[in-house]
Amino acid sequence: MQHPRQTASKVAVLCGALSALAGAVVLVIGWAIDVPVVRSLLPGPISTKASTGAMFVLCGAGVALLAGSFEGLRPDSPVFTGGRAFVGGGV
Repeated sequence: MQHPRQTASKVAVLCGALSALAGAVVLVIGWAIDVPVVRSLLPGPISTKASTGAMFVLCGAGVALLAGSFEGLRPDSPVFTGGRAFVGGGV
């Protein structure tokens, strides 16, 4: 039987990866390929902005890296911190 922390860590990695994937889908399919249905959750004129998709990718990847035992790139590295600051400052 797995320790509860190991299970929680795996769930956190999965949630972070799914968040990053959702952001990537909005960015690539919704904005780059120009599919309006993917950009909006509900039918209508309001759509998800590209910067929101980018933040989902950066924050989801950060959560997955923080919860997992990955070597090398950390979520507090300049890549993630600078990326979030750049996207957040542009909004």
